[in-house]
Amino acid sequence: MSPTQSSGKSLPGGIALALACALSLSACGGGNSGALDSYAGQGIAVGEPNGALPIAADFVALAQQASCADQRNRLFMIDKRMVFWDRAGSCADNAYARKLFGATPQTLLCSLSDSIGGPQTSCTDESVRALFTTIVANLDKGDLGLGASHQVEALVVPAK
Repeated sequence: MSPTQSSGKSLPGGIALALACALSLSACGGGNSGALDSYAGQGIAVGEPNGALPIAADFVALAQQASCADQRNRLFMIDKRMVFWDRAGSCADNAYARKLFGATPQTLLCSLSDSIGGPQTSCTDESVRALFTTIVANLDKGDLGLGASHQVEALVVPAK
């Protein structure tokens, strides 16, 4: 016997509606169709706003398209809000580039690159210049010289 039949009364409209919604939501599910892949390692649930977190797949695609990256082509997510890209190759000009991005590949914060005129450094956001300088000076360290106060996660760049 259901709760509505035992007393001969029906549930108040608000309770019945809430119960119906809860039951219909609990029946939802299914695959994520790869939706979580772009947020791998970022602690984001599907449907939750990303709060301007970098989406790893966008940066991986950028790195995969790079020319002159036969020696190094590495990506690091820093504090889940920036991405550092270290690229190097055996080219006559533009043999290396180191770039610090914000949440998207279009948000270039600082860069250092080789050119005919020598190394060129620029920062569009001076507040991250010291961080960028530390990273560039510590490319051989797993934490990029940032220490325990920063979270550094290497991203895999598969060959294209």
